Amino acid sequence: MRTTSYLGFVLLFFFTFFSSIAAFPKTDLPPMGFNTWNAFGCDISEDLINQQLDVFSYLSQFGYSHFVLDDCVFTGREKTTGKLILDTEKFPSGLVALNNKIKSVSNNAASLGVYSCYGRQTCQKRPGSYGHYDVDAKYFIEELGVSYIKMDWCNSKGLNMQKVMSDFAAAVESTKGYESVTIEACTWGLDNVQTFAMKYADMWRISRDIKCSWSSFMHNLHAMAGKHKYSGGGKGYNYPDMLEISCSGMDFFEQRTQFSAFAAVGSPLVIGADLRKLGKNKELLDVVTNTHALALNQDPSPQGYRMYKDLVDEREIWARRLSNGDFAVVIFTTMWDYHMDFDIADLGLKKAKVYDIWNDRTFFLDKTIRLELNRHDCFLFRVTPIE
Repeated sequence: MRTTSYLGFVLLFFFTFFSSIAAFPKTDLPPMGFNTWNAFGCDISEDLINQQLDVFSYLSQFGYSHFVLDDCVFTGREKTTGKLILDTEKFPSGLVALNNKIKSVSNNAASLGVYSCYGRQTCQKRPGSYGHYDVDAKYFIEELGVSYIKMDWCNSKGLNMQKVMSDFAAAVESTKGYESVTIEACTWGLDNVQTFAMKYADMWRISRDIKCSWSSFMHNLHAMAGKHKYSGGGKGYNYPDMLEISCSGMDFFEQRTQFSAFAAVGSPLVIGADLRKLGKNKELLDVVTNTHALALNQDPSPQGYRMYKDLVDEREIWARRLSNGDFAVVIFTTMWDYHMDFDIADLGLKKAKVYDIWNDRTFFLDKTIRLELNRHDCFLFRVTPIE
């Protein structure tokens, strides 16, 4: 009798323990979507969002499935329930109606995402979720029906990152429908977050906020170096922040290189842009919807790694082994026009078929090839081994 009871206790413990840690991450592929912050900051409204939806409905056909409202959506909390109060001057129709519209224009390919903070206040001094994790998770998921929650790290002084991430994850797991919700932990790469975030989120920031400049892109991409072992294959994704697309601080080739690098390494692809401007820029719109590049990104394998860096001539190669055995490879210069020698032996290969995505050409390699590169431009390859 005691043996049976003890065995039952052990089984119950293991069932409870493994059930509690199995919920995250919930996505097998790098998440894709759009976020309002980099283009608009606090200056968002229902009218502005509606103006983004024509282009977003097109993007949703290519897998961009989350339309994320960042900070400045809520003004306070109800005194009795603690529920967040929507800024109805900005969003008079409410967020449920907005979510329904997003679903409608995307033919149910996309839905609404929202923003909050693990801390006491958001970065713009709006109410944070600390002390209200259960209330907010239930409101976001069960009432609004969101598909994505971004949790920032502002105003969190004195809080233990892993503890509060765990507490919010538990609140999410207690809701109905949480299985389809992506959680972004925007924790800026602090506390070696990549070593434990996969228990509590689907993707996590490993860098500071990105800006529309080549140096900012380089800083955030380099933050990915050495972290690939903590990603993919059911582990979630390191995230170097949004794609700076259709912005004024980088030219076309620099923006294409950023997209190529993030796509190749398997980063989540979240566009931070005024979609009205992006819709008028066919070259860039074709870049972010290129199905060959997106296929490299949308793979469940671990994220990519920096294969080569030349500190003297400022050239880099990043690679990612895909689940079918192919490789995603991005090659670029960071300073000036230069050549680059690419040797497939560095991938452990003797022969390979190479598809050059941006030049739409296929060639075969069994030796080193010299590539001529313009400053800040890139090559994006799918490399298929030949036995």
